Amino acid sequence: MRHLVETLGGLARVEPATLGTLVTVGSHTLLRFPGAHWGLQLPAHPQWTRLVHDHGRATLILGPDPIAQSADAPRVDAYIDAALARGRLLFGFACRTSRTA
Repeated sequence: MRHLVETLGGLARVEPATLGTLVTVGSHTLLRFPGAHWGLQLPAHPQWTRLVHDHGRATLILGPDPIAQSADAPRVDAYIDAALARGRLLFGFACRTSRTA
């Protein structure tokens, strides 16, 4: 995960050297990494995907510890608090590109 954040460009840097790419196709978002053959499909709310599409860039917060996709807001908040306290949240940028289906 730390390598992934370096690939995306840490927020602590003024000018990240390399950025990941968010590919939006309809309501789906794929996170692509430089040099990787495969991407990671992100579970994303359609409103978030629209924001990424409109603004062209997103800040990503990566938590390397598992959490259920069905977790409610209090559980997500507890996850973020615990991961932040243990130094297990990683931050990076990604820019958007669109592709047609």
